[in-house]
Amino acid sequence: PLSQKKSPDVTRLKERIESHLKPWTRIAAKVDKPLEILEVGYKSTPSGVAKPYGWPQDLTEKQRKVDEKLQAKAYRALFSALRDADRISSIYIWKYFTDPEDDERSGFSFSLRGKRAEHVIQKAYKR
Repeated sequence: PLSQKKSPDVTRLKERIESHLKPWTRIAAKVDKPLEILEVGYKSTPSGVAKPYGWPQDLTEKQRKVDEKLQAKAYRALFSALRDADRISSIYIWKYFTDPEDDERSGFSFSLRGKRAEHVIQKAYKR
């Protein structure tokens, strides 16, 4: 979890991400190896940073609200933290469907396609 707030700021989210990265980057430095992050993803829901591990299909009807702004904030914070971190060699984003017609792309899912977060990631990789 990164925050329980409904609208956390990017700086606070970045600080929480850095706190998660710190022990792993320390280990990578100790063994002189790069760090590969195998999975990171945020749903586009109000609970996207409070419970990033929760599956969209497990949300109740009341929880199935779309919050693209929060998802985009989480990715802005992530890429900001990654720019400042040492030893990170790669990261895998969960989930970017290559098939634009995939039926798992609900508005409140992990998918980035066509959402604000997609633009955040495009900008991050252009740098």
